[in-house]
Amino acid sequence: MPTDDRIEEHSGRERPEDRDRLGEAARSHPAAFLPDDEGLRADVRPVRNPQPRASLGFVGVFADVKAEKTSIPGTLVLRVEPKRLGAVAPESLRLFRWEAQAKLFTLVEPSGPGDGSYVWGRITTPGRYAVIGLNADPPVLATIRTLAAVRDLPDIDQEPGGALHRRICELVVCAPELGDEGKKRCADCRKLSRPFELPEFELLPPVIQVAPERASRLGPSREAGGRERAEPTRLPEEQARPASSGVLALALDSSELDRLYVGPSRGGLWCLDGVTNDPTSGWTALTEQNSSLIVRAVAVAPANSQTLYVADGLGQIIRSENRGAAWSPPSEGRFRHVWGILVHPTEPDHLYVAAGSSGGHDGEGEIGLWESIDGGARWALLLTGDVTDAAMDPADASILHAAIRDEGLYRSTDSGQGWQLALPFVSEAVHGGSMIKVALGRLTAEIKRTVAVRFGQEIFVNRNGGRGPRQPGGGPWVSKGWRGGDGLGDRCHALAVDPFDDEVLLAGSQELVRTQTASLPGGGEWTTVASPSAPHENWQCVEFDPNHEGVVYLANASGILRSTDGGRTWTDLGGAW
Repeated sequence: MPTDDRIEEHSGRERPEDRDRLGEAARSHPAAFLPDDEGLRADVRPVRNPQPRASLGFVGVFADVKAEKTSIPGTLVLRVEPKRLGAVAPESLRLFRWEAQAKLFTLVEPSGPGDGSYVWGRITTPGRYAVIGLNADPPVLATIRTLAAVRDLPDIDQEPGGALHRRICELVVCAPELGDEGKKRCADCRKLSRPFELPEFELLPPVIQVAPERASRLGPSREAGGRERAEPTRLPEEQARPASSGVLALALDSSELDRLYVGPSRGGLWCLDGVTNDPTSGWTALTEQNSSLIVRAVAVAPANSQTLYVADGLGQIIRSENRGAAWSPPSEGRFRHVWGILVHPTEPDHLYVAAGSSGGHDGEGEIGLWESIDGGARWALLLTGDVTDAAMDPADASILHAAIRDEGLYRSTDSGQGWQLALPFVSEAVHGGSMIKVALGRLTAEIKRTVAVRFGQEIFVNRNGGRGPRQPGGGPWVSKGWRGGDGLGDRCHALAVDPFDDEVLLAGSQELVRTQTASLPGGGEWTTVASPSAPHENWQCVEFDPNHEGVVYLANASGILRSTDGGRTWTDLGGAW
């Protein structure tokens, strides 16, 4: 694929050009040090664990780094045997340094897993290092999260006889029905030397954990102010349409035409005019010359709504300059699976494509976050990896967010020239899947922008523009729990933030759930607003209208739905495809 001479830059990621070198070092030695300066020398040898009761995530890899100099910038590579991982998630493995005086392991940043056979980390000083991961066994993981949640209680270190620590172990991993394996987990939990200072706390997303509310089954619940919460709308039989091929993509042109574009999985691109009012003109096909066209993504240029971009099933980008009356030939190059197209707010020829795999499977075509400044004629790679989604800040086009499968959410403040890991992905077992979606709010200044992320089934919210607690002006990522089911494949993951009330989110897969406006951090309660029986499952994309309060569109395996009350109830818009 043609590219310009732009140089890719990453922060906190293993550089692709170094992977072969690190992998070779791991294959040659169980522990190796690659100095930045060829004149530096260090002796690296495997050693025993200095504190066996310090973690539940050890994988038996420890090394001493000795050198004459006190400053030795370079990369430490430690070989990992997959058979020794047990329940530790391989994606979560990181390098830690043993601080003998404090008797604690501290995270080395940046560090991470290689190709499954080693862990790398950037170090600057001699010392003892270890590989530690997050134990994804459900009872153990629940124990770790519980210990992390209470570690900041006053005088937690002075509790008499470790009573709280033992009680947590007894409640979570010491249940008799867990059998012999449970007895071992129970013993390991009780033996922890400093249970409220586990090193794997650093591997949990830096969040405030919010406990899920208890769903009431006694009758309709009520919102603040006594209003009865809307239940999912069941469409009358005469309204329902026969199941079609399903809609994979939608985009709203909120200009004077008030036009909605949708892309069924088989049927080309369609539009509906005057959708804010009761539509009377019906649906119009825009690709009649290719009625079997598969539309993976569609976007409207904000600065010129005549300009449309469509990604087809072959991973090609086609363009129209007259609202779909005519189409250009496909652009050069081919993407593997296009998950989204972003168009610059003031430059119609400037666009980004988020390309990755589908269901984790490889295929033909490029992956990554790509940029074109000439309408798709040439492309530049901005970010490598299996990119599953991307978002642009609504007030500052230089701020980009990109989701990479198995890695997490990345953030750039310079139009993609440099990237920082905003929220790390731990593992499929921890989050309930590998698909990642991202959505941004529109209220407040950028420094207080709401950023929502869906890791598998788990939803996180940040109210500081995606800046974590360790960044200037940052704040916590709030876990909203697992919401909306796991769907049927990667396509069935929806996420959106209401542009008029950024405490309101829509998210889901098999079910669509909605937050209610509330004073709790990250939003209020969740309500199911659409389900497989009312009206259909598999929520594939959702988009709020930024100009009409309460209006939102939803694509699913049956067609297109529209809501005028912020997603509480839905109306079928029909369709001729």
